[in-house]
Amino acid sequence: MSLFTVGKDFLGIFYNFQMFLSKHLASLRLTNIEFSLLYMLYNANGTSQDELSKLTYLDKATVSRGIKSLEEKDYVFRVKDKVDKRVKSVYLTEKAYEKRDQIDQLVGDWYSRMMEGVTELQAAQFFDTLGTIRRNADSIAADLHYPVHMAASASMNEPTYPV
Repeated sequence: MSLFTVGKDFLGIFYNFQMFLSKHLASLRLTNIEFSLLYMLYNANGTSQDELSKLTYLDKATVSRGIKSLEEKDYVFRVKDKVDKRVKSVYLTEKAYEKRDQIDQLVGDWYSRMMEGVTELQAAQFFDTLGTIRRNADSIAADLHYPVHMAASASMNEPTYPV
């Protein structure tokens, strides 16, 4: 297996997930970026915009535009920090919570189809290894003074899906 093949596989998974989302999010009137932000907030409500940028690996301008659009659609609202007025925390609205089951179902459907033919043990080993590789990549980015996403510290309650 070559690095080219691995890279191609990751790009293929990412691209296909984006196409899957695009098709299914249209009925919810959400973009892929808005989905990514909502999905993070479902697991870390009240996170700052800067922290959302780190958690989603999106630049701050993209996050700001996505949050603004979600605000206009009444999915989120922002609250300025009492101490540091530059910091804005993002919170979900009731409307966002009403859509959570649909969004969780969408992600669960993708995950189930993607993991067909993969055992629980294989999945656990793969995701554990993938997490280690991602942390190593974050460390390399930090060494090169790229945006440090590994510093993301929001409390995350990551959902789990059966294999």
